[in-house]
Amino acid sequence: GTDPLRAFQLFRAAAAAGHRLAQANFAICHLFGVGTSLDPVFGAQLLEAVFEKGFSIADATWLLKEGSSLLKVTDFSEVVQSLEREASRGSGVAEAILGVFAARGLTRPPCTMPCREEVERRIEALKARGRTDLVALVLANASASEGRNAVLSAARTIEGVAGLGA
Repeated sequence: GTDPLRAFQLFRAAAAAGHRLAQANFAICHLFGVGTSLDPVFGAQLLEAVFEKGFSIADATWLLKEGSSLLKVTDFSEVVQSLEREASRGSGVAEAILGVFAARGLTRPPCTMPCREEVERRIEALKARGRTDLVALVLANASASEGRNAVLSAARTIEGVAGLGA
């Protein structure tokens, strides 16, 4: 199987070659610290750029579900604080990710999944920003729980399709 560092390397190479799904996975790696250092702000910025290029909400929903199952961190306070700063600066993607975290019970302080009030607050903030496209992302994640190895599986697919194997 592909380890997290190898997955990150594959996504980075394919992203640089213009592969949109790899670009999104590269963002998710930074967002959740898979194969690289945890950098939720950079991850959110990269994901925003991928959305601007037409990346689908359905694909992003799947990635965020899967990426959150591979989290290396147990204390989300730093991640949430970073994303809250980005959301306060107007990042719709950061707001949506915070909504996804709330839907999955990964907020500060932790709550029983899903944190309905927090999810509703994030959805209202997205609507106020005119980002109804991202509301679907939050709602789809509110009922999520998928397999643990899907991001690494996607890396193996990229490895085969893009001819980036060792």
